[in-house]
Amino acid sequence: MQLPTNRCLALAICVSALLGGAARAETRVEGARDLIGQAPLDRPPVVLVYDFHLAGAETADPELVRTARKGAESLSQQIVEDLGKQGIPARRAGPATPVPVNALLIQGSIPQLNQGDRLERTVIGMGVGAAEIRTRFEISQQTRIAQRLLWQADTVTHEGEGKPGLGASGAAAAVTGRTTGLLVRAPLAVIRSTPVEIHTYQTAKIIAEGLAKRYQSRGWR
Repeated sequence: MQLPTNRCLALAICVSALLGGAARAETRVEGARDLIGQAPLDRPPVVLVYDFHLAGAETADPELVRTARKGAESLSQQIVEDLGKQGIPARRAGPATPVPVNALLIQGSIPQLNQGDRLERTVIGMGVGAAEIRTRFEISQQTRIAQRLLWQADTVTHEGEGKPGLGASGAAAAVTGRTTGLLVRAPLAVIRSTPVEIHTYQTAKIIAEGLAKRYQSRGWR
């Protein structure tokens, strides 16, 4: 018996996902810069995480705008939670939030948001319908006079044809400025999420683990 076209399509999607087709969502660190090196820094009392701006991710498509805003809010919250798991005091902040001296500030933007078409990615492959999302983040320290930029980098999530990378083991190096081209793959529990959700999860992980490594190397924990 010949299956209807729509049932064949659904079956193809399920089989592809089970074989790992949905797992090709990867986050790569690009342009990482360490602007402080080994210079001494005072221990921060808290890390303040600000909501990421949409920047170039704004679009005339209302649905994509809502997705981008939700992703920006989720990213800030996920960073706070991941830092907490690392034993680093952190909280979300806004324009009116008091900033203690020596506090670290995490700020950034989402200049690129292209969710692509998962149906095309799964069924056709070959890079068709590929999604790409970019976040630019920077970490500063509040001095008695002004904010001092310490580290900055971009994270780029690509979902489509797989690309070679260094694997998740080096994720903590992202904030130090020594790693460019670092690649992180989402765990099994996350790979079936949307590209925005995957990007949020992986970017938060990169930032939190990188900052935790900084805390450890400077004796702050």
